[in-house]
Amino acid sequence: NNYDNVSVSSSLTQYSAIRIIQILLYFIMFFFGIAANSMLFHTLLSHNNPRVGEYLILNLAVTDLATCAVSIPFDLAERLAGEFPFGSIMCYVVYPLQTVLMAVSVITLLSMSLERRRVIMEPFVRPRVLPKTAKVAILVSWIAPTLVIIPYALVLRLDGKNCLEKWSESWHVQVFTLTNFNVFFVIPIAVIATSYIMAGRKVRKEFQNLDEML
Repeated sequence: NNYDNVSVSSSLTQYSAIRIIQILLYFIMFFFGIAANSMLFHTLLSHNNPRVGEYLILNLAVTDLATCAVSIPFDLAERLAGEFPFGSIMCYVVYPLQTVLMAVSVITLLSMSLERRRVIMEPFVRPRVLPKTAKVAILVSWIAPTLVIIPYALVLRLDGKNCLEKWSESWHVQVFTLTNFNVFFVIPIAVIATSYIMAGRKVRKEFQNLDEML
C-alpha cells in the first residue's frame, strides 16, 4: 500500500510539473507573440508606400497576432478546464476560427514564396506585381478559407462538456479532411518548395557567373 501511495504521489507530481511547464510555455508564446507581431505591425504601417512583400508580411503578422490573441487563450482555458467551457455559440466559432487563421498563414506564405521567386527569376521584367494585386491576394486568402471551413462549423455541436463534430455520414469527414489537407498543406508545401528551389538555383547560378567574371 505504501508503495502504491508513493507511486500515485509521484505520478501526480509529474503530472503537475508537466501542467506547469505547459502553462508557462503558453504564456511565453502569448506575450512574445503579441509583442513581436505588434512591433512588426506598427513598423510596417509606418511605411508610406508599402511594397508587395511588405503587404504580405503585414498580413502574416495579423494572422500571427490573431493566433496569439485568440487561439492560445482559448486552448489554454480549455486545457485547464478539461472541457469546452465557452458555450454552444462559441463552439461554432473557436475551432473554425483557429483553422481559418492557420489556412490564411499558409496561403500568405505561399504568396510570399511566389513573389520572391518572381523577384529573383525575373527582376527586370515588367509589369511588376502592384500593391493592388497584393491587396486582392490578401482578401482572397481570408475569403477562401472561410468558405471552405463553413461545412466544418455547421457540424460542430456542444455535446455535454465537449465541442464535437457531428457529421451525418462518416465519409463526409473523410472527404472534408482530405480536401483540406491537400488544399492547405500538400499543394502549398509543393509550390513553396518548388519556388524556393528555383530561386535558390538562380541565385547560385548568378554567384557562379560573378565568380567567373572576377
